[in-house]
Amino acid sequence: MPKSKRYFYLVDEMNSQKGDVIAKGLKAISTVEAVTIDLTQGVVEILASRNPDINIQTACDVAGTVLRTKIKKKQLY
Repeated sequence: MPKSKRYFYLVDEMNSQKGDVIAKGLKAISTVEAVTIDLTQGVVEILASRNPDINIQTACDVAGTVLRTKIKKKQLY
Protein backbone atom coordinates (compact mmCIF):
# COMPACT_ATOMS: atom_id res chain seq x y z
CA MET A 1 0.00 0.00 0.00
CA PRO A 2 1.46 3.39 -0.97
CA LYS A 3 2.39 5.91 1.68
CA SER A 4 -0.13 8.70 2.23
CA LYS A 5 0.77 12.25 1.28
CA ARG A 6 -0.77 15.64 2.08
CA TYR A 7 -2.22 17.74 -0.74
CA PHE A 8 -3.35 21.36 -0.38
CA TYR A 9 -5.84 23.26 -2.55
CA LEU A 10 -7.08 26.85 -2.56
CA VAL A 11 -10.85 27.03 -3.03
CA ASP A 12 -12.94 30.17 -3.65
CA GLU A 13 -16.52 30.88 -2.54
CA MET A 14 -16.39 28.39 0.32
CA ASN A 15 -18.53 28.58 3.45
CA SER A 16 -19.25 26.01 6.15
CA GLN A 17 -22.07 24.30 4.25
CA LYS A 18 -20.07 24.02 1.03
CA GLY A 19 -17.05 22.86 3.01
CA ASP A 20 -19.12 20.06 4.52
CA VAL A 21 -20.25 18.95 1.05
CA ILE A 22 -16.63 18.90 -0.17
CA ALA A 23 -15.43 16.97 2.90
CA LYS A 24 -18.20 14.37 2.70
CA GLY A 25 -17.61 13.83 -1.01
CA LEU A 26 -13.88 13.40 -0.60
CA LYS A 27 -14.16 11.10 2.43
CA ALA A 28 -16.28 8.70 0.33
CA ILE A 29 -13.25 8.01 -1.90
CA SER A 30 -11.22 4.98 -0.85
CA THR A 31 -7.79 6.57 -1.43
CA VAL A 32 -8.62 9.60 0.76
CA GLU A 33 -7.89 9.07 4.45
CA ALA A 34 -8.64 12.52 5.91
CA VAL A 35 -9.91 15.95 4.88
CA THR A 36 -9.27 19.20 6.76
CA ILE A 37 -10.88 22.47 5.73
CA ASP A 38 -9.75 25.93 6.81
CA LEU A 39 -12.63 28.31 6.01
CA THR A 40 -10.74 31.50 6.89
CA GLN A 41 -8.01 30.83 4.33
CA GLY A 42 -10.12 28.79 1.91
CA VAL A 43 -7.69 25.87 2.05
CA VAL A 44 -8.60 22.20 1.73
CA GLU A 45 -6.00 19.72 3.01
CA ILE A 46 -6.32 16.12 1.87
CA LEU A 47 -4.38 13.13 3.19
CA ALA A 48 -4.46 10.55 0.43
CA SER A 49 -2.51 7.64 -0.99
CA ARG A 50 -3.04 8.90 -4.55
CA ASN A 51 -3.21 12.31 -6.19
CA PRO A 52 -6.78 13.60 -5.65
CA ASP A 53 -6.73 16.37 -8.29
CA ILE A 54 -9.71 15.05 -10.25
CA ASN A 55 -11.63 14.23 -7.06
CA ILE A 56 -11.27 17.73 -5.57
CA GLN A 57 -12.37 19.28 -8.86
CA THR A 58 -15.51 17.14 -8.89
CA ALA A 59 -16.23 17.85 -5.20
CA CYS A 60 -15.90 21.60 -5.83
CA ASP A 61 -18.26 21.42 -8.80
CA VAL A 62 -20.87 19.58 -6.73
CA ALA A 63 -20.53 22.02 -3.81
CA GLY A 64 -20.75 25.10 -6.05
CA THR A 65 -17.26 26.39 -5.29
CA VAL A 66 -14.34 27.26 -7.53
CA LEU A 67 -11.05 25.36 -7.30
CA ARG A 68 -8.42 28.05 -7.76
CA THR A 69 -5.15 26.12 -7.60
CA LYS A 70 -3.10 23.42 -5.97
CA ILE A 71 -0.64 24.87 -3.46
CA LYS A 72 2.37 23.67 -1.50
CA LYS A 73 2.50 23.62 2.29
CA LYS A 74 5.30 26.19 2.38
CA GLN A 75 3.03 28.66 0.55
CA LEU A 76 0.56 28.58 3.46
CA TYR A 77 2.79 30.01 6.15
